[in-house]
Amino acid sequence: ADAPWLRSLGLAGADGRILADATDKFRQINRYVELLLPLCEQAGLAGRDTVRVFDMGSGKGYLTFAAWHALTRSLGRRAEVTGIEARPDLVELCNAAALAATGATLWGSPLPISVTP
Repeated sequence: ADAPWLRSLGLAGADGRILADATDKFRQINRYVELLLPLCEQAGLAGRDTVRVFDMGSGKGYLTFAAWHALTRSLGRRAEVTGIEARPDLVELCNAAALAATGATLWGSPLPISVTP
């Protein structure tokens, strides 16, 4: 479960282990990925070089990061994932987490939609 974004979003400790109070959220994330991967296969996304995802109203970005992680790590695809969130504090939090995890920002403002790979 060790991934920089899990630590940055407060789901995992410095050692990469999921925190006790985050186990329900981590279970939700895992279930989401279990549903997402077969859908990606069925949609033919697994065969594409690059997959683009937009998450409108992404909040803290748990599922946005999970999608990026699943596409890049599980399917080995290049993923351009953009979270769209209206709350500036969450945009800032998620961009910091994205920078730590990927070296790029993933969150844009709600209008206009900006894609930042």
